[in-house]
Amino acid sequence: MTTPMIGFHSYNQKKGLLLTTTQANIWGDYGISITETRPETGAKAIISISSPLVREGFKYEIANHAIASPDKPANFKIGDTIKFIIRLRLFESEKLSNLYENYYKARYDLTPVSVPNYIYPFSECFNTIEQKFNTQNFVPEWGYYAVGMRENFLQDWQIGWTGGMISTYPLLFSNNTKTIQNVIANFNWLFPNGISPSGFFWDSGEKGNKWYGGDIRRPQFENLHLIRKSGDGLYYIIKQFDLMKKRNIKIEPEWHNGVKTVANAFVKLWQKWEQYGNFVDSRTGDVVVGGSTSGAIVPAALALASEYYQNPLYMKVAKLSAQKMYNDYVAKGITCGGPGDALQNPDSESAYAMLESFSILYEKTGEPQWLEYAKEMALQFATWVMAYDYNYDYDSTCLFGRMKMKTKGTVFANTQNKHGSPGICTYSGLALMRLYRATSQSHFLELLQEITLSIPQYMSHNTRPIADMPPGWINERVSTTDWFEGIGEIKAGSTWAETAMLLTATELPSVYVDIKFGKIYCFDHLQTQIIKNNQNFIHIKVHNPTNFTSQFNVFLENKEMKSKAWTENQLFD
Repeated sequence: MTTPMIGFHSYNQKKGLLLTTTQANIWGDYGISITETRPETGAKAIISISSPLVREGFKYEIANHAIASPDKPANFKIGDTIKFIIRLRLFESEKLSNLYENYYKARYDLTPVSVPNYIYPFSECFNTIEQKFNTQNFVPEWGYYAVGMRENFLQDWQIGWTGGMISTYPLLFSNNTKTIQNVIANFNWLFPNGISPSGFFWDSGEKGNKWYGGDIRRPQFENLHLIRKSGDGLYYIIKQFDLMKKRNIKIEPEWHNGVKTVANAFVKLWQKWEQYGNFVDSRTGDVVVGGSTSGAIVPAALALASEYYQNPLYMKVAKLSAQKMYNDYVAKGITCGGPGDALQNPDSESAYAMLESFSILYEKTGEPQWLEYAKEMALQFATWVMAYDYNYDYDSTCLFGRMKMKTKGTVFANTQNKHGSPGICTYSGLALMRLYRATSQSHFLELLQEITLSIPQYMSHNTRPIADMPPGWINERVSTTDWFEGIGEIKAGSTWAETAMLLTATELPSVYVDIKFGKIYCFDHLQTQIIKNNQNFIHIKVHNPTNFTSQFNVFLENKEMKSKAWTENQLFD
C-alpha cells in the first residue's frame, strides 16, 4: 500500500471515513482487508485490520493468486499483547472528490518525518544516463535509441509508454553534439516508416527494420496497438519540435507531415467512436478493446498540436474527449488502461497523464473547469505515491535494507504490479508545478518534491552499484511486497525509470522560488533556504550535500510571472 490506509465515500449518507494505521507493530506488518457480500444476501462490507498478518492459504505474486502463503501464525503465550495504532477520520462527503481531499490531509497522520537520501544531483544523473543511452541504447547501424538492452522486441523499440520518442525529448536538451546528432538520426529513422496503415505510429519493432502493430507473442494481439503509445509519441514529438525551433534544428517535412498524420488519426478515431479506447487495430484505426483512459495524454497532445499546426479542430477534439474522460472515469475515481501489460487495472500512469491534459487545457484555454478537474485529478494521483518510508529493518539481509533505501515518493504503477517505482511512467511531474502556479497551493509542489527526491537513489553508479547493474541503469521496481523478487530485492534491469529521471532533470528546475510567498522548493539533491527576502532582492542559500559537482538552475517567480502560462521548454529559454 502506498500508505497503510483504507476508506470509503458513501453516496447515500454523504459521509466518508478513512482508517489510517502504521506499517507494523512488534508482530510485523499489519493486514488490512475488505470483505463484501452480495445484495441478495444483505449487502455489506467489512473492513478489517489484523495482526499478526497471516494470508491463510495463498499470497499474490506476479499476477498469480494461487501461490502458497509462507506466512506463519503466532504462537501466543500467556501475557502476550497485540497493540494496534489507528486513527479514524469521519467527515462530510458530498461528492467523491471530498474523499480524496481528506485522504491528502490524512497522508501523514501516522507517518514519521522522512529525510531524503541525498546522493546524486540531477546533473550527475543526467550525465550518467546520457552516457549510458549513447553507449548502450543507441543502435548506430540504424540510428535510433532502443528502449532497453534489446533482449526482446519490447525492449528494442516502442514509440511510447516506456521510451522511444519520450527518451529523445530530454536528450535533446543536451549540450553534447553526439547526443543531438543521435536524436536527429532517430527522427530520420522513424519517419516515414514508423507510421502504420491506420495513421497511428507502429506500436513496437525490432532490429531496426521490423515494425509491429501490437504484441506479436500472441496472434490475436499482433495488430492491437496500445493507444497510449501514439498519444505519448504525438505529445513528446510536438514538444521536441518546439525545442528544435529554439535550438535552430531544422524540422524535416517528413517529420512534420508524419506527426500531422497521427494527429489526424486521433481526430478520425474520436469522430467515429467518441472514445480513444484501450487498443486499436493498427491496420484500420478502429477500436478493438474499448473503454479506459489509455488515451489520457491525447487531449494534451492535441492541444499542443492545435497550436503547432494552427488547426482549431485538434483543440475541439481535445476538449470534448477530456470532458468525456472526466465524466466517465475521473468523476468516479477511476483511471485505467495506461500500461500495456495490466489489462484495465486501475493505474497511476493514465492518472498522471489525465492531470497533464487537464493542466495544459487550462493554460491554453483559461477555462476554469479544467483547473478544477486538474485539482481533483492531482489528489487522485497522490494515492499512488508512497507517503512513507517502508521499514526494511536496516539489519536485514535484503538489498534495499542494506542500502538504506527510502521509499517515500516512489509511485505504484497499477493494481496488478504490486510495487513502487522511481518516478512517474513516463513523465517528469511538470503538471504539478503548472497546478501550483495556478493555485499557489503548496501541497502540489510538496508532492512533486517527494517524487523527484526519491528517484536518484535508485540509479546504479560506479561509486554505488545496485544489483550489479552498470552505471545509469534504474530498475523499475521498488519492492515493498513479495510480488516478484521479494521484499527489498530486485534483479538487474534497464527500464523506463531512466527516462523518467532524464525528464525530471530537464523539465523541472532544481530550485523553485515563489517570491510573493517567500517560499522555496528544491526538487534536486540539494538543500536550500531563504536567508533574506524584501521588495528589492531575495537572498537564498544552496548547499550541495552530495559528493558530486552539481550544475543546477534556480527559477524565481513573482505574482505577475505566475499569471502567465508555462510555455513548453521554458527552462531552455
